[in-house]
Amino acid sequence: MSRANTDLFVRGISAARSGDPLVMIDGIPTSYNSNQSLEYISPNEIESITILKDASTQAIYGIQGANGVIVVKTKRGKKGPVEIKARLDQSFQQVTTKPLMYNALQYAEFSNQAGVNDGLGPFSQFSEDIVSHYRTGDSPELYPSNNWYDKYFKDFASMQRLGVNITGGNDKVTYFSNLNFMHQGGYFNTESKDYDANPKNIWVNYRSNVDIQFNNYLSGFLRLSGNVKREHVPGGASNDATYASMFLMPPTTYEPLTPVIKDENGVELPGSGQVVVTDRVDQSTYGILNRTGYYNHTVTNISSQFGLNLDMSFLTQGLNLSGVFAYQTNSVGSLATTQNYERYIRSDNWDELEFSKKGEQNNTPLAYGKSHSYYYHLTYKGQLDYSRVFW
Repeated sequence: MSRANTDLFVRGISAARSGDPLVMIDGIPTSYNSNQSLEYISPNEIESITILKDASTQAIYGIQGANGVIVVKTKRGKKGPVEIKARLDQSFQQVTTKPLMYNALQYAEFSNQAGVNDGLGPFSQFSEDIVSHYRTGDSPELYPSNNWYDKYFKDFASMQRLGVNITGGNDKVTYFSNLNFMHQGGYFNTESKDYDANPKNIWVNYRSNVDIQFNNYLSGFLRLSGNVKREHVPGGASNDATYASMFLMPPTTYEPLTPVIKDENGVELPGSGQVVVTDRVDQSTYGILNRTGYYNHTVTNISSQFGLNLDMSFLTQGLNLSGVFAYQTNSVGSLATTQNYERYIRSDNWDELEFSKKGEQNNTPLAYGKSHSYYYHLTYKGQLDYSRVFW
């Protein structure tokens, strides 16, 4: 569910040509990279897409078009009664390939085989007694066999999408408006009682195109568009790193938390219910999802265009004057709600559940922090055209 990192190459890739193509939306270049600009526009609002890659067609874009140009035209209004179209999608996402996970017995046997290959003997990593317990499964509490993928990864993640289009107009004014909403649910199993760090996305975008015919010679247009996207991710790692952490913890590791031990008064003793790691792995999947807090990343893009077109055929046939003013903003804000947690490792005595604290980390309350960046981009465009055929 993380952002799709897609690279676009219109004219191939080389050392001298490795950048993204220029993306033009309704005649105005986007002020951010092409991956983002195409990510923040929905298919419901696109009229046509044109790819320009040869020198003659992209010459008018100068050096900006050196890597090719993607020209996107959004939908316009049309004369006629008001038309309203709505579409609601409910979908379920599933991984295309489920990874193969070894159980504790397989892990112990492969580890011992690796020891044999290194000349360390047949039971250098796991003793014959431990392997026997894994084979019979007679003491799962002391000799667990965990499938971390099945424990933390859901079989399905839900996604909902809603789109509404409104179009209409008359001889003077035509309009097209589009509103889209998308919610993508998380795919991890979480247990925190204070917050939910399960990754999810919420995306809202809108577009409104209005075309006006003032008189026989003067026409104009107004284009308004924007989007808001919020990404909710765990505080301890990115989505990719959280997924990868499931493959770092051996299946022989004790359950994600140390046993809860209470005194005669029913008070939990220190070290009870703390996150278990190993001597080589400092971050467990459970700790990332339930003991590190979360981040909210909010990206807001707003774009507006205003243009006028003057048909100057009253002076000479084929003469036309046009001008466009465009204003684009990009705002990125992050809310960090993070905390740290204690780590414990199990002792080498596999016949007992004994744990000791690892490192200097302590359980901390949720701490809040904010960051924000903002920029805007102005585009002015004036154009005088003269096109006429003389016989």
